[in-house]
Amino acid sequence: MFSYYNPIVSSHLGVISPLEMTASFTRTGLDVTLDVHIDVTGFVSTTSNRVHFIVCEDGGQGNVNMSRQALAYESFTLTAPGQSVDIQRTTTLSAAWTGPINIIVFVQSHGSNYDVLQATMATEGWVGDTVGVTFGCSPDSGTLPFVTGMWMSLENLTPWSRRISGRIHAEIANGSLFTNWRAGWTNLEPAEVYSSNWNQDLPGLTSLVGDNTFTLFGFDVTPAPYNQPPYAPDGGSDSEACTITAYAP
Repeated sequence: MFSYYNPIVSSHLGVISPLEMTASFTRTGLDVTLDVHIDVTGFVSTTSNRVHFIVCEDGGQGNVNMSRQALAYESFTLTAPGQSVDIQRTTTLSAAWTGPINIIVFVQSHGSNYDVLQATMATEGWVGDTVGVTFGCSPDSGTLPFVTGMWMSLENLTPWSRRISGRIHAEIANGSLFTNWRAGWTNLEPAEVYSSNWNQDLPGLTSLVGDNTFTLFGFDVTPAPYNQPPYAPDGGSDSEACTITAYAP
């Protein structure tokens, strides 16, 4: 197949395209927004032109840039220098696509010769959170001493493997703050959730009489090179708190 297409490609290398095109995409979770800008720099003589958008997974099933989705095409009717157009597409990726995502954009004539007028690969930037947390306690009040149940979760919101750190700070009723009262980290696969629960004793101490606030912080601490493009950057965070009111016996 290479020997068939190579001379065709080679014969077009010196042809100046009448179009200039840039493209970029952002992700929020598995949702993708693609933005394309096309400038007409020369006269377009081909007919029935369309802009195509192909979502690829690099390394999918062992292939380079395996095509995963073909988004709805856009008719391209501009013909004169100085004209331009902005096009946007949205799609949702599969969590099973764990390789880097590339989006190929090209303008092709669907007239008699199917010439490709211009093509580019969209650059990626990540928008949105990479980590989500939940945290709760029940009962949230009682007469000392008593036991409360606590539960928490750390969620990877990206389509890549991430390292997530969880830390609980405790501020007890007398104003004392215990940072990293509980702490740890875990590696999470795409969209994976780590959950834990335990029973917590609250002893009969006067320092606990009043409101005691426990706050879970989740931090994305993914190391290089998996915190560099095309992957999401590290540093994302989320937090949630629960307050337990303790009464004197």
